[in-house]
Parts: sequence; structure tokens; C-alpha cells
Amino acid sequence: MTLTTIDLEGKLLGPWIDELRSVIATARVRDAVCLNLAHLSFADVAGIDLLRAFRREGIQLVGASPLIEGLLASREETATSTVRASEHE
Repeated sequence: MTLTTIDLEGKLLGPWIDELRSVIATARVRDAVCLNLAHLSFADVAGIDLLRAFRREGIQLVGASPLIEGLLASREETATSTVRASEHE
């Protein structure tokens, strides 16, 4: 199996989320996938959720800016906090 690196540029939002999901699904049929986020300037909530799902599925996310890393981390902390809060109810 080979590694396919997909470079994301600009903003991940709106119709680009479904487009990325489709591209990844097609690439994963034959290759391992790595997402290069070095030129990704922004992602909305749905875009961040998709990137987090890809990471959970074993897709490498590399080169993320501090902003994107912060968005990924803050969404993870929110999800973890919600789970912990519901466990204590």
C-alpha cells in the first residue's frame, strides 16, 4: 500500500466538507492517506469535526497551523468535557 498525501488549502467549510469526504473515500480504497494542513487557513465546526473523525480513523494530519491545532484541541476538549459531565449526572 502506498501513502497518498492530500494538501488542503484555504477554508474547509460548506460544500468543501463533502468534497473532501469524497476525495478521502476514493483515495483510501487503494492507499493510506495523509492530510497536509499547512495551507489550511480556517475550518468551521463541521470541518473540524471531519478532521477529528479522519484522525480517529488513522489518517495522519500534518502541518496544521496553531489556529487549526487550537480548533482541533478545543473541539476535543469540549467533547471530552461533555462526556465527563454526562457521566456524573
